[in-house]
Amino acid sequence: MVRRQGAIVVALILLLLGSGVPAVMGVSYAYSRTENVQLFIWPSSRLVEPNQTVTIAVVLWKPGEGGIANATVTIETEDGLYNVTTNEDGFASLNLTFAEEGGYWVRAAYGNLSTGTWIDVEKVPPYLFIEKDLELQVNRSYSIEWTLVTPYVLTPYSGAVNVTVFFNGREVRSEVVNVTDGKLKLTLRFNETGAGEVLFDGRTASHFEVREKIILAKLIGPDKAYVGQNVTVHLLVWDAGANAPYSGNLTVELKRWYYSNWTTITDNITVGVRDGYANFTLTVPDCDRIEILAGVGSHDIRIEKSAPAPQPPTNETSNETPLIFTITPDRVLAEPGQSISLVVNTTREGTYNMTITWYPWEFRSWVWDWRGETNTTLVTFNGTKSVIKRITVPEWAYYGEVRIGDAMARIYTLRPNLWGSAWVNLTYSPETGLKTGDTLMISGGLENRTKDWFYDWEKFYRGLANETVYIFTPWGVKTVKTDEDGRFSANVSVPSERLPNTVWDRKPEVLFIHRSGAYEDTTVDTPRARVFVNMTSDGVRINIEPADDRGIDWGLKTPTVVEFGQYFDWKYIGNVTSLYVTSNATVPGNVSPGVYLFKILPNNWLCYRDPEGGVGCSAGSHTTERIYYVTSGLELPRDVEYTGGELEVPIKLPGKGVFYYSYEMNGQRYYGIGFTDENGNGIARIKVEDLPLGVWRWLIIKFGFVSDKGALFDIDWDLWVHSTVDTLPPAVTATVTPQVQEVGKNVTINISVWDNGGIKQVNYTITNVTDVIERNSLNFTYAINGYSVMFNFTIRGLEDYILNVTAVDEAGHVTTKLVNFFGKAVETRELNLTANETHEVNVENQTQIVVAPAQNESVTMNVTVASGVENEDARVKMTAKGYEDLKYVKVETNETVKYSWVILNLTYSDEMLKRLGISENAVTLLYWNGTEWIDLSKHVGETIPDNSPYGNITVFGFGRDPVHNYVWANVSHLSEYALGVKLPDLKVEAIGPTKFYVGVPQTINVTIKNLGGPVDRPFDVVLYVNGTEVGRVTVSEVSEGAEFSLPFKWTPEKEGNYTIKAVVDPDNRIQESNESNNELIVLAEATRGASLSASGLVLTLMRVNYLYYLYYTRNIETFEKLYQEAVKANVSNATLQEALKHKELAEGYYKEAAKYGPVLSNIGNIRLFPYLRKAYVELKKAIEILEKALKA
Repeated sequence: MVRRQGAIVVALILLLLGSGVPAVMGVSYAYSRTENVQLFIWPSSRLVEPNQTVTIAVVLWKPGEGGIANATVTIETEDGLYNVTTNEDGFASLNLTFAEEGGYWVRAAYGNLSTGTWIDVEKVPPYLFIEKDLELQVNRSYSIEWTLVTPYVLTPYSGAVNVTVFFNGREVRSEVVNVTDGKLKLTLRFNETGAGEVLFDGRTASHFEVREKIILAKLIGPDKAYVGQNVTVHLLVWDAGANAPYSGNLTVELKRWYYSNWTTITDNITVGVRDGYANFTLTVPDCDRIEILAGVGSHDIRIEKSAPAPQPPTNETSNETPLIFTITPDRVLAEPGQSISLVVNTTREGTYNMTITWYPWEFRSWVWDWRGETNTTLVTFNGTKSVIKRITVPEWAYYGEVRIGDAMARIYTLRPNLWGSAWVNLTYSPETGLKTGDTLMISGGLENRTKDWFYDWEKFYRGLANETVYIFTPWGVKTVKTDEDGRFSANVSVPSERLPNTVWDRKPEVLFIHRSGAYEDTTVDTPRARVFVNMTSDGVRINIEPADDRGIDWGLKTPTVVEFGQYFDWKYIGNVTSLYVTSNATVPGNVSPGVYLFKILPNNWLCYRDPEGGVGCSAGSHTTERIYYVTSGLELPRDVEYTGGELEVPIKLPGKGVFYYSYEMNGQRYYGIGFTDENGNGIARIKVEDLPLGVWRWLIIKFGFVSDKGALFDIDWDLWVHSTVDTLPPAVTATVTPQVQEVGKNVTINISVWDNGGIKQVNYTITNVTDVIERNSLNFTYAINGYSVMFNFTIRGLEDYILNVTAVDEAGHVTTKLVNFFGKAVETRELNLTANETHEVNVENQTQIVVAPAQNESVTMNVTVASGVENEDARVKMTAKGYEDLKYVKVETNETVKYSWVILNLTYSDEMLKRLGISENAVTLLYWNGTEWIDLSKHVGETIPDNSPYGNITVFGFGRDPVHNYVWANVSHLSEYALGVKLPDLKVEAIGPTKFYVGVPQTINVTIKNLGGPVDRPFDVVLYVNGTEVGRVTVSEVSEGAEFSLPFKWTPEKEGNYTIKAVVDPDNRIQESNESNNELIVLAEATRGASLSASGLVLTLMRVNYLYYLYYTRNIETFEKLYQEAVKANVSNATLQEALKHKELAEGYYKEAAKYGPVLSNIGNIRLFPYLRKAYVELKKAIEILEKALKA
């Protein structure tokens, strides 16, 4: 059911929904991220008669595994609770009946997870009609028509109808109208303002509002904004009663929405309007949404909490270089968990904010919740205008946006996307009415997708073959396998009494689920007749044609109610005409220019034919609505040439006035305002992405205007843009095959350059870390569109190589493409292994392997040493764990060897570590177990399961030799290893306290944690209050995994709210695996009223609470380590249980402290003191018990 401004705009095929409660369409869904469980619920029909059986279906699913079997799901109704048990596919159902009419909420619950669905219970009415929303003016008469039809057979209704009109809470009209041939016509006129409704036999036929003047206000502004941002809202205002532009004061209502408690606060402002136009500037408050209302018009702005804008110097003048940012690449396809590098460029040095926002995968191909998770980091350009930022993609992320200034980079991940459709046949005759078939025709597909579709990533959007898709209907489940393209189809037979006995209102939903949790729900669809409307200034012509859904001639035509009238914002603002059409109809007469709303019943396709013969159709859920318009004197071009920069499109209005336009480009919505001269001539300035030469681009623009000769709003303007100049840089592709090649052998290099406007120059070089090895430069006397070259390059040694290709086109645009490739050495040895002896293999004096076999045997051993990990998936997994690979070793034997032990020695160079800025203590050896990398330095003395033929690996020893520059490990077998470095990952963990007293010097503690490898060079930690630096501390070095707190002194000077921000490594001295967590912002409050002695007491309490908090959080890790040691040392179970008892008591006390809010943020609360103290004491007892047991 569609609601607009509180009024129901719906006509039912079976009956009208008169309950006043919105219908819940689709399958209802809930998901618990902590438990990784999905819950679905839906009914077999959302509209039933009293005592008619309705089936409630539920599905319980665990993403990554499948249906949760033998689980109890509770279904709750007003009558009680029902428990159902899921089958092996996670499916369960329950049959219900409802004796009384009304709306019923049905809720499903599983643990803390719940969701619900809505069911309407109504008797079948004697007739159907289209409900209307009306805007009326005082002391004017309006002719409003309805056409009434009988359910099922859709023939005109004849009979008595009780018509009642309520206005301003009182009954002003009541009469019995004898309807013939379905037509009911009323004249409405009121002499005062207010609101009311028209009832037919007690059922709402219309909601209406009577105004002193009908002031149509189109509000233009951004769809989203940031707290504190100044936004301009434009108003185009038309007086519909006077048929002229509005001039005068206009009240604008600003309604702030707060989703946390679903409250609103309303403010009113007065805006002066002149000749139909006004604007005002709004400072965005801290709320979730702003609803702006003026006259008959509204606009919503979604509020985001943090602004991505940079912070330029305050002394900026017009003579300075414009501040421009770019991010390269601006679009990245990444893996969850991968660490990626972005190059950020600016035109002006300084320190600026960069925001990184991540949106989770919600098992669909789009993003539902646009709040996301935003982190802010500082980017400092000091002596350079280009910096590299490394960002780690969260495992749960589906899409991310990195913003600095107006520049944005988008980061995508591939996730399974499921889609499906379900159809059932439909027939009609005046004698039997509408009848449905008994078989659901189902089809769909499963493929990897990103949030947005890109042509150059098409190869990644492959169908997922041979995957099982579960198809749930309210009456059971069917499984199908996808074909090689990821497609599937099935026919599902449903007992005829369980299919909808009419159409659209009672159609069931079908749920599709994949093991990953990807899902899609769709409503069973049917063929629909096509209703064509042709509207001109000479009249209206209507024609009904048979259905051709899915390219099939179903032969279906149904009688249709068609109504229309002038409209604004989904309300009729004048007379309404209603017709009953069986095949075609004509309404002659002069049609004045304006925008007209057409509605039809039942919800057939509502179509139009454009001048070129193209057909466009749309359909709704109950009725179908569509906008048509008649213009006079408006000239909008259909196509325009693009020559780069901002597109200037000439338009013409019927007279002098103001116009607006809005459109979408690259996922962002843009809007503009323009004015015309006395002759109606104006320019629309449209931002267009750079287009290749010769390409056409279709823009769908919403357009409207107010002029001295008329007004039109929300016209669909289709504009074709033809690029006639070269505005894009050359397209460059470069590949190196294979990416890892043996020393002395060739790689094949392919370079291809294309530019529609012509290529002027191509340069390419091959370099290693320090030297240029090969250089080529080509200059073309006559520009060419394409250039390709293929050549071989011989790998010189065990080193990293970079292919750098630069292309310049005739317009001066430059493209650079970098490709990394690597050298490797392969040593093959025939070894006669002898037990109790050692055998050595040395490769390129960089890798030494010592083998101690457990028995005598002869084997062939292939040792591959490469400067980079060969396997792309393994390389991504390494960066995802925060490591950088320096060398890769793979050992293969012709048969499984029984080793006693082996030793690997891998060398590294000081130059490489200096280039990375990494400590030698960060160099380590990693083992690839087939699915993940294992840092051997962290598992000495442990046996770890793996996927190799050996079943597991034991790490006997590990060490570093900084004098001779090598790392060694003593392990149980050979396989795939890598020499790598653990990059640092400095994170601002916490800031506290956040409660302060005015005039009292206090200490703010900033907690820093290193989630990555060690840091052996100095870096700063800076604290800001309301953007002003209040302290800076230099830290010399940090060990891996270290956590520490730094104190900063600050005295608040006045009461109020403060923003406290801590930044670690603001100057980017440290190369990190993830630089998106270097900053934390908290909100703080300073209050008055505490005496000096009381303030001193509060400060003392804060310090004590903080110490207890610090000791408790740090000792948790100490306890875990001691507990593991105690288990390995076979400490008695009784002792372990005693220690656990005290730990559980400590956790309980800490949870009590947390009930007052985040502990660190409320560290000054006296109520926390006993709980934090007891938590510390109990945990200390647990640690003492374990320490005593281990010493014994």
